[in-house]
Amino acid sequence: MSQLIVSRFDVVDLSVDALRILRAAVRHAYENQNVEKHTMRIDIFCHLAGIRTTTSERFLVLLQEARKALVEVVIVDTRSRKGDDSPWGSWPVFKKIGIQDAKVVFEVYGDTLSENILAILPSPKAKFGSGKLSKKTGREGLK
Repeated sequence: MSQLIVSRFDVVDLSVDALRILRAAVRHAYENQNVEKHTMRIDIFCHLAGIRTTTSERFLVLLQEARKALVEVVIVDTRSRKGDDSPWGSWPVFKKIGIQDAKVVFEVYGDTLSENILAILPSPKAKFGSGKLSKKTGREGLK
């Protein structure tokens, strides 16, 4: 029997806030899988994402950035012999994401929401460190 497993997220080009938006959207979609189109007031969504409510223009830029995230999947055939190559694939997380009537509206590809999805969501801390700026360099410290 074949099983589709999301193996990782490709978030290499995402900023901390775009990654927080991705995490909030995927978590919300996972917890509400019976809904295809998710709609939420921007201020509530920003609160869920852990980012400050920002201007519409800035928020739109962050949504466009979060839209670049990809998932990578492997297809495991439980009947195959060990050592067989597993098929691999990748696709965008979002079918669509945008702003409409002061609300964020998004759809996530259904196959993205596999059972292990919450466990492999990348955290901003893991990608960017503590989030605190170094006094010497002005850059974020990595752990």
